[in-house]
Parts: sequence; C-alpha cells; structure tokens
Amino acid sequence: MDSFDPRLCEEKHINIERRVGTLESSLNENFHRVYDKVETQTLVWAQKATDNARRPGWATTVIITLLSSGFVGLAIFIITKGH
Repeated sequence: MDSFDPRLCEEKHINIERRVGTLESSLNENFHRVYDKVETQTLVWAQKATDNARRPGWATTVIITLLSSGFVGLAIFIITKGH
C-alpha cells in the first residue's frame, strides 16, 4: 500500500488555490466589463431621454402613445373576453 505523502497534498492544495485565484480574477474582470457596459448604456439612455424632453411636444407624443396602447389593449381584451 502507498504511504501518505504530505507534499502531494500540499501541491494539490496550492494548485487548487491558484485555480480559485484565476477564477476570481476572471470573474472580477468580467464583472467590471459588464458593469462598465451597463453604466455606459444607462448614460446613453439618460442623455437620449434628456434630449427628448427638450424637444417641443414630446409629452404630447408620449401621452398619445400611452393612451392609444391602452385603448388597443382594452379593445383586444373586450373582443377576446367572449371567447
């Protein structure tokens, strides 16, 4: 039977720690990359919303769009309610 070799256990432990460290690094890099993309996209959307809010008549357009969507939804509901 083979005898227990503590050096082998230590080597495996070190390899596992390295792998975990590599995974942590990779996760951190990916997280920051995604976070930066989300932050950038949020700023783009905020700028577009600000630009739209400065245009004359934007509120009317939004209200008409919301109301027409609501009426279409209500009409579909009423039509399909009987079936």
